[in-house]
Amino acid sequence: MDRATGRPRANPLIAVVDDDEEVRRALGRLLRSAGFAVLPFETAEQFLANDPGHTDCLVADVCLPGMSGTDLEDHLARSAPSLPVVLITALDDASTTERLKRSRAVTVLQKPFADHALFDAIERGLASSQAGGQVEPLS
Repeated sequence: MDRATGRPRANPLIAVVDDDEEVRRALGRLLRSAGFAVLPFETAEQFLANDPGHTDCLVADVCLPGMSGTDLEDHLARSAPSLPVVLITALDDASTTERLKRSRAVTVLQKPFADHALFDAIERGLASSQAGGQVEPLS
């Protein structure tokens, strides 16, 4: 569903924000192979500057230069509460884990993650968004 027009989209648009070019490319290939359209961004600021109202779901790394993935998710909770967010991270320390527990993200995937885990998280977020409600995080 295009959040800007309210019309269904044949290929949901997934924005991928990760500062690692190889991760962006790999996720782009993976998502395209599953029928999604993909827009890659290196930073949260680049994503925000490119009309997130046309994005159906966001996949963002937690650790980014400039605005972090969790700060981006906080910002979107206020400005685009129906946009599903899937956070990904390689971090596994106590403070990051505690912060992520309070996130409104659909889920947080620990790198490396299984393809089906990413697809499941995106589909769950898209379903919730299409139902017109705010995205409820996994408990």
